[in-house]
Amino acid sequence: MKIIYLIGLVVISVIGMNTVLADDAEAEKNKWLTGKLYGSDNEYAALRKVILRQENGKHYAFVKNQFTFECELLFADSGLPTGLRACRQTTEENKNWSVTETDIPLKCKVIKKEMVCKGWYNLVSSGQSGMKSEFAIARKLP
Repeated sequence: MKIIYLIGLVVISVIGMNTVLADDAEAEKNKWLTGKLYGSDNEYAALRKVILRQENGKHYAFVKNQFTFECELLFADSGLPTGLRACRQTTEENKNWSVTETDIPLKCKVIKKEMVCKGWYNLVSSGQSGMKSEFAIARKLP
């Protein structure tokens, strides 16, 4: 950040501030992409490992949990996860389970020494009505 003095006034360079913020956002995103993540595909399931993969510039999160969904992981300008998109079933044994929403918004907050991002969605089993469930993805804070 640059500080410029103009006739007794202090002006902070906005360009310098945006660069710092962009660097912080990229660092935050990298913490999610390279860190050990865990989560669940519904609020009743135990927390399990989340596996990330990258394909064609997109990031995908596989929640190794009860319903075995894989979703595209979306990021906000801040570097925090902002949503899950196009969740799909990955195993034959759970093929009857699906997510009705195309996009699931995530809200992130610090809980003790964790950053936890959660979002509600409609979980459906073939031939049944849906039920509200909650995805969670988290990482430990230093």
